[in-house]
Amino acid sequence: MSAPAVSVCVATFRRPDRLGRLLACLGENEAPPGGFEVVVVDDGSPVDDGVAGVLAEAGRELAAKGICMRSARQGRNRGPGAARNVAWRMAAGEWIAFTDDDCRPDRKWLVSLLDAARGKPAQVVVGRTVPDPDRVDLLGLPFSRSVAVDGMTGYFHTCNILYPRELLDRLGGFDEEFRLIGDDTDLGWRAQEAGASLSYCPAAIVVHDVVVGDWHSDLRSRRRWADVVRVIAKHPGARRLAWRPYVYRRSHLPILGIAVLMPALLAGRAGRVLFTGAVGVLLAGDMLRAGSIAGARAKMQGRVSDAYEVALLVEASWRQGALLL
Repeated sequence: MSAPAVSVCVATFRRPDRLGRLLACLGENEAPPGGFEVVVVDDGSPVDDGVAGVLAEAGRELAAKGICMRSARQGRNRGPGAARNVAWRMAAGEWIAFTDDDCRPDRKWLVSLLDAARGKPAQVVVGRTVPDPDRVDLLGLPFSRSVAVDGMTGYFHTCNILYPRELLDRLGGFDEEFRLIGDDTDLGWRAQEAGASLSYCPAAIVVHDVVVGDWHSDLRSRRRWADVVRVIAKHPGARRLAWRPYVYRRSHLPILGIAVLMPALLAGRAGRVLFTGAVGVLLAGDMLRAGSIAGARAKMQGRVSDAYEVALLVEASWRQGALLL
């Protein structure tokens, strides 16, 4: 059997339902000339998590449609970059398309990516990613998140991107030191710095899930953003991804202002009054804008999450020698 034109590579971890939905969508994808295969690597999900059963069933369904699917399981969780490296190195295609287990590619996704790659020619093609239109209204809720890509943002998200196998070989794949996030952004910047041509393809559409969490899940998720400092340490040009060169998010600004006033607490009664007043003004403004008690509580929780994130960025900045707050 000849090698497929493109291999779709997916890293998954503890999301069997979403993985099953993704694989069903891939089964409906229009095959580009030369066909495609699917490669899935489970990044150490618990054996009773249901991922193995999803892979077995999806493998049979894809095979019935003439689509080869191969999978592997890592013995322990090593991070998405490590799982993606296993996946693309298992792959047989000349082109490697990445997507994630919380995505649903459009029927013409692969055809559009390859048309863009062969027509430019471009070595790295970024597709368009949109939040799930059936759930996009949920993005107005506290602690909700999704991914939207409508151009060359500089993040090079693996939810929707195409690389030539040759380029991945030359670059050595993903940097596995990125344990939570940043492996995809780092790879894209290394490709760009190596002279690879880049292209954005709005016709290659992937729908990304909208997740609504709570404060505790938001706090846990903030730990991953410290990896952004490592991206900037390796690629100074990536500072443009931040809200300001040395401030990652605009919402960090009030936290930094409060931090600047912290020494006032040691300056006697007047300093304590100044500090308390500044905090009070910030919280009062949040309560007025929120419009409800629940909204005000979520705003305050968000401030705590921002403070935690700033602390993580400070620690990462010290380790990496690149300031980002």
